[in-house]
Amino acid sequence: MNTQETIKKSGDFIRNSATLKIFGIGLLVLILLIPTSMISSVMRERESRRDSVVREINQK
Repeated sequence: MNTQETIKKSGDFIRNSATLKIFGIGLLVLILLIPTSMISSVMRERESRRDSVVREINQK
């Protein structure tokens, strides 16, 4: 078996493998959770700031 045949078979396996596709999708989902958590953190921070400003204004 020569090198080109091996590369072709490996490429076909990777292209047709359901397990690798599912793993890739899972990896992408995990990577996309990072910015989602960052956005949620900013939202919580801004809500907290809003609440503290409302309390401060109501005290006057």
